[in-house]
Amino acid sequence: LGATQPAGAPGDWTALAVRPDGAEAAAVVGKTQLVRYDLATGSPLATSQLPAPAENQIQYCKNEHLLIDGRSLVELAGPRLVWTFLGGTPALA
Repeated sequence: LGATQPAGAPGDWTALAVRPDGAEAAAVVGKTQLVRYDLATGSPLATSQLPAPAENQIQYCKNEHLLIDGRSLVELAGPRLVWTFLGGTPALA
């Protein structure tokens, strides 16, 4: 993704997801830091703290949300926690 990584090298990432339109990627560093990248340029778009820790999985839901570990839905504009799914089997298990 280029040499301007604000939060560690790819080996430090806990999870990585690519937005459905292919324009952006999100990486989690240390379970709570979210770094979003513009895939056309490789440049970081934003760095923020996640409202819920990511153990090992993130998935874009459309372009505006991330699903963390199959249970926490996060709106990227904040980022803020929108919904937590409790019980049952996680969607990505």
